[in-house]
Amino acid sequence: MGGGLLQRAKRRQDAVEMEALAKRLALEIATTARICVQAWGSAVERVVQDLETGRPVDVDRFDDEFPSLQRELTEAIYRFPAAGAAAHVPWPVVPAERPFVDRVAEATGLLRSDLLSMSEGIPGSCPPRDRLLMAEQIRWDIDFQLILVTEQITGREIPPATQLFSAEDRPQI
Repeated sequence: MGGGLLQRAKRRQDAVEMEALAKRLALEIATTARICVQAWGSAVERVVQDLETGRPVDVDRFDDEFPSLQRELTEAIYRFPAAGAAAHVPWPVVPAERPFVDRVAEATGLLRSDLLSMSEGIPGSCPPRDRLLMAEQIRWDIDFQLILVTEQITGREIPPATQLFSAEDRPQI
């Protein structure tokens, strides 16, 4: 009988360890995805700023930068359920109207289409500022979901960045 108790205790311990590993993996994936979506949004912002100030935007450079940003974000988001982490933390917490990677791909494609038109002297299908607003909404939606996931994993609320440091800890510019 003692052997059976030991086996059950070992299985329970293994289950606890597997759950902890899945949560750590989910946290790593959520953090990676947050970094990727921020990088993608910043890249969109730079392109729009260049367009608004009349600086030429190199479509070849765009084609070099954006696919890798999109790929990294897509890999991070797709790793979440594949890693088994979704069994412990539901993803997404609030259903999106469309998958995040589709929304990022669409926004990137529309911006590229506008860049191609503008490179031929034809106005884009909408003002660059509208493309930026679209990207900012997508970035906010994804980041919000990732923050909710992170809070569920850690059991702690993530404060806004402005609350992370006291006034005396903030770098002086």
